[in-house]
Amino acid sequence: MKREELVSKTIDIADRIDRVEPSEDLMRRLQGIPGSIRDTYDKIPKKVVWSVAASIAILITINAFVFSRSKSSDANSITLEETYFSYMKNV
Repeated sequence: MKREELVSKTIDIADRIDRVEPSEDLMRRLQGIPGSIRDTYDKIPKKVVWSVAASIAILITINAFVFSRSKSSDANSITLEETYFSYMKNV
């Protein structure tokens, strides 16, 4: 019962709230946002964007290649930890 009263009071309050029209200054500022974003996007040359993208792609490829090579050679080689901590076997 109390929940229904609370809901009805909330709905009644929403009916009594007047809508406020935005000012002209606010509307100009909101309409100017896409232009300002476009200006900052155009400041970065496309050559730089493509160079960065290519660099990232090359790094990912190199990492994948090294990871796959190290996985296949792990079964046959002694790891760095085994070599470095080999003195601990005698303790």
